[in-house]
Amino acid sequence: KKQEKEIVLPRISNVKFPIQFTIYLKLSWRNMITNKGLAMLGLAAKAGKLTYGCQLVCTAIRSGRKPLLVVLSNNASNNTVKRVTNCCEYYKCNLITGNFTSDELAHATGKDGSIACIGVNDLNFSTEIEKRLKVALSEIKENV
Repeated sequence: KKQEKEIVLPRISNVKFPIQFTIYLKLSWRNMITNKGLAMLGLAAKAGKLTYGCQLVCTAIRSGRKPLLVVLSNNASNNTVKRVTNCCEYYKCNLITGNFTSDELAHATGKDGSIACIGVNDLNFSTEIEKRLKVALSEIKENV
């Protein structure tokens, strides 16, 4: 009979992970619920139907190429939140402030760095993303 060798795994505290992997590991259970909405954001990014960044989203809203949905991260600065909410209220654009960070938004859309604000320009993508993120936010509120 062959003897099986015991596999010794290294301690996690001694292992250095890349930054992207540690950000992925920091996702909590409530952010895992929103992965369906973030996955739809990734599909919309592949299709080229997104506008990235506060300045570009506000410019698109004002110019008439209105994004149908604006997604704002929970750790955006106060100035960004104020600017985007005022713009969305005045021009009557849907706004969702999710329970995810700007790093998670960037990871979901395949961008480097962090993205505080994303505008969705397609009708079908915007309705599906809004539906999935609202369901996820309602589940989070029920569990808390």
